[in-house]
Amino acid sequence: NSGKDPAVAMAAISERAVEAAKPKAFYRQFEGELLKNKYDKDSNPDGCVMLSLAENTLAADIMLEKYQKAPSLDLSDSMYSNYQGILAFREAIASNIFAKHFKVQADADDIFLGVGASVLANQLCWSIANPGDGVLIPTPFYGAFSYDITVRNDLHLVRIQREAANDYALTTNMLESAYDDAMEKGVKPKILMLCSPDNPLGRLQTESELINILSWCAEKPDIHIVSDELYALSVHSKKGNFVSVLEIVSKFFPQMSARTHILWAASKDFGASGFRMGVLHTKNEDIKAVFRNLGVYVAVSNPIQRGLQHIFEDQEFVKYFVKENKDRLSQRHQLVATALEKEKIPFYKPSAGLFVWLDLRKLLRDQNGIISLESERELLLRLRDDAGVWLAPGESFGEIVPGYFRMCVAQVDDSSIRTAIKRLGHYYNDNIWNSRAEEQVSSCPADAPSSNVT
Repeated sequence: NSGKDPAVAMAAISERAVEAAKPKAFYRQFEGELLKNKYDKDSNPDGCVMLSLAENTLAADIMLEKYQKAPSLDLSDSMYSNYQGILAFREAIASNIFAKHFKVQADADDIFLGVGASVLANQLCWSIANPGDGVLIPTPFYGAFSYDITVRNDLHLVRIQREAANDYALTTNMLESAYDDAMEKGVKPKILMLCSPDNPLGRLQTESELINILSWCAEKPDIHIVSDELYALSVHSKKGNFVSVLEIVSKFFPQMSARTHILWAASKDFGASGFRMGVLHTKNEDIKAVFRNLGVYVAVSNPIQRGLQHIFEDQEFVKYFVKENKDRLSQRHQLVATALEKEKIPFYKPSAGLFVWLDLRKLLRDQNGIISLESERELLLRLRDDAGVWLAPGESFGEIVPGYFRMCVAQVDDSSIRTAIKRLGHYYNDNIWNSRAEEQVSSCPADAPSSNVT
């Protein structure tokens, strides 16, 4: 007898459910309370400006106005439909999203819809890899990947540490080193997870960089490429262009088409995160069969599909919206860059996306002589309490060098973003205590993983 109350023992959940019930990220546990004290220039000017969530409200009004003009639903829309997605909607995605913006001729049969890109990523990794296999992933990476990929699927993240000093480039030497390290530890990498445009950096991978990466993958026949391209239509800089992995594969590596899978969604590029509509493009017939059978678990509702179909079928509207969204993003990022430079806060200059990667290492306080991830957590809470600004810490994006934070800039209005940066500037310039923080941060802090395989 373990001494446990029988009723408690009977209510015990599975080990995998216990793992899934753990907090996703340290900073998320505070956000419920913070929402009660959210900044508003009129009703709560002393509240906290929340800049941790990557949502795009800048052109959502245009999208919503168009959505509300969609034709009325008919009786068939209240019944079951193809769990892969309504054919006419998938055809609109193929012709007006993939053909126009990903520069590939996509077939509607290769497109599968789901309630957000996260559930598609989860099911895709489940379909490709066996429990215990590895997923190669460059850091810093989209924070939810660590949950989406590992928790239900029992997969290992094989982290590839990119460096700011090298513009966060991913090289074949880095890939090979991470691959060999994983194999030595008994973890077989089955997936390379890419993200372009990059979250949290807003970095664009060049054609030559992608060709090098895919050349390496071509020599590893067991590895599938999963490319998160959720910000494909949100390039706001004139210094670079989005290049899809799908385009590179179509041009140079057609032999890899069956193991190349693209994720996209309406969430970011169309300001529709609440609609929960993600897209998977795959040519792999086995994975198609899996998704057709399991589509009932992830299917997008017919009303959502019909409304977005009305938007995506209108070529002129899509063209207008994408340009307007890019213009508004560009204006917002110009405002943010100017304000950050004025306050002398260092940051990585993004080319796409809804965020800026801040370097706040000079605000870190050492813990017993060591600058660690605990120092970063302490700084996060100081920024909340003393500056009235809430950011997403680098720890949540797999960054092992403490002191980086992601600041999302497209969810709030101009007044909120100006207020936040002004507050950050005052705090930053009043509290710099360690001007040599860069040199004191070790490449692998004491409380960071000792191995790249987790």
